[in-house]
Amino acid sequence: MKKISFLIALIATAFAAEVDEHVLVLTDANFDEEIAKNPNLLVEFYAPWCGHCKTLAPKYASAAKQLADLDPPQYIAKVDATENAKLKERFEIKGFPTLKFFKDGKPIDYKGKRETKGIVDYVTKQTMPASLPIQCKQLEKRMVVENYITVYFGSVEESLYKEAHLPFATANQKIKSFTVTDPECAEKYGAKVPGIVFRSKNFEDGKTFVYEGVADAGGLEAWTAPMMIPKYFEWHEDEFDNIFKKDQWTLVLFRDNKDKDEAFVKTFEEAAKANEGKALFSWNSGGKGAMEKGLKILGANPKDFPVIIAHVQVDEGRDRFLFPTSAKDATIDQITAFLDDAKAGKLQKHFKS
Repeated sequence: MKKISFLIALIATAFAAEVDEHVLVLTDANFDEEIAKNPNLLVEFYAPWCGHCKTLAPKYASAAKQLADLDPPQYIAKVDATENAKLKERFEIKGFPTLKFFKDGKPIDYKGKRETKGIVDYVTKQTMPASLPIQCKQLEKRMVVENYITVYFGSVEESLYKEAHLPFATANQKIKSFTVTDPECAEKYGAKVPGIVFRSKNFEDGKTFVYEGVADAGGLEAWTAPMMIPKYFEWHEDEFDNIFKKDQWTLVLFRDNKDKDEAFVKTFEEAAKANEGKALFSWNSGGKGAMEKGLKILGANPKDFPVIIAHVQVDEGRDRFLFPTSAKDATIDQITAFLDDAKAGKLQKHFKS
């Protein structure tokens, strides 16, 4: 039995070594040299004893092989932070594994999924033009097939491109299609020049939204967030980043599960459709896990269900606003007015008890 276990371990080690050969090994001594050779390089800072690192290792190695097989090949790397203290200190590595993407030598925090496909998709996108130049006819086709598409119209010398569109396109992983096209195309999509539009298949009528904010990547990101999520969704862990994104408005209907077929639930869902693009609309039953966490964060009391609470994430924390009557009595117009007044700062803030 011991011999069989030993052979299995030996084979596994050999397989891991074979797959891992596509991952560049960086050290204090060769780091800058390799970064200079590879203007687009994902680097994992790990510790040999780290359980999460061990879980990531085969996925990372598999991604490395897939990327190495591309034409031209792409590479990813790793650093044993326990053996290379200078790099650990230089890049302020506090936990393991920490992944950073180095673009022309400048580190960017990795925000992709920690699995093979996510890593491959992230690296592939980072090595392609952040925003692809296309012609008007090509844009028409892309508008039909792409799930999410962000389009810039105008000169790439404008601040709206350099300070908003391009950095957002470089950092964002959820939107696969960023394009820049001729100013002549703008009028068809209701945009000015320079201008930006966004289209999401979450909106069945094919509506295109026109960005009217300032030349800022953060503002552009916050603006697109509501349009990348269904009009009405259940509060769960996967949506935390969207719900609590800075400057993101969200309306939450706290209700009992037994009320799912009640008329007021349908009214809230219809209000979500009527206010598409203005805020996220979610429901929460106050159960365990993410549901319970949401209830505590927004200060909802199960004794008062059903209630509607609006909130927005800000620098200092978050602002909350309580719908003035029971959600059972709410109309679409009243919910819309409540959202508009909250965003305009006309309502008194709701504080957790």
